[in-house]
Amino acid sequence: LKGEGEVSIVAKEEPVVVVDGLAALKAEAVGKHTVKLTDAIITYINGNNFYVQDANAGINGYVSGHTFTAGQKINGEVVVTTSLYGGAVQIAAIELGEATVVEGAEVPCTEVTVAELLANGEKYTNMRLKVTNATLTAPFESRNGEIEQNGSTVAIYQKNKNAVFEVEANSTVNVVGYPGF
Repeated sequence: LKGEGEVSIVAKEEPVVVVDGLAALKAEAVGKHTVKLTDAIITYINGNNFYVQDANAGINGYVSGHTFTAGQKINGEVVVTTSLYGGAVQIAAIELGEATVVEGAEVPCTEVTVAELLANGEKYTNMRLKVTNATLTAPFESRNGEIEQNGSTVAIYQKNKNAVFEVEANSTVNVVGYPGF
């Protein structure tokens, strides 16, 4: 620089990209994102874990000290930081900002067959699902089991270690859960 004068250095800000919904969020690289949520429902809480889903996808969050409760509906833009856990994208931090949170929403539960679940695993990951009239193929051991329905079989895991699951092998069961692939 020659001469005298004042020089200002301004950091170039990256444009904020807003992704629309949870399916779009799961398709992004891990990191910090602004997400537009429409009728996103908190479906389940287990300690620091929470599950949230909209019309198209579900995602697990693991945030220490979160204050979510099942049945809350979130609308608006939120800022989340995502990370990988077991190969799946999860929410590691969330800032609600100006988003609205309403209590008392009905917690959705989509009924699927085991075959549909296996064929569309990515779509259904972390969504609240129900499989009816399946057969528990073996006794539950170490919180692990397996169900079969019309020739299709899927492993199940009892994440809530305090829940009691006492069903004999070859029993017909209805299972509500949150698949993780």
